[in-house]
Amino acid sequence: MKTYQAHAKRWKHEGELHIDGVGVTQAHRINEAEAMAREYVALDLAIPEGSFDVVVKDSTIDAETVSLR
Repeated sequence: MKTYQAHAKRWKHEGELHIDGVGVTQAHRINEAEAMAREYVALDLAIPEGSFDVVVKDSTIDAETVSLR
């Protein structure tokens, strides 16, 4: 099963999801990110939502961690 990685970047009131090799969408809350990314991939590639996996990585947290070092 193919896995798509979505990189979440938080903004003031919502988040941006950059899905590797597919495109960009948004989610209002991080707990909605996986579902929004899954829906976007399925619609963009015309494939069933259950035919792939989605992994969401919060890029904002990674950036904050790096800046603390």
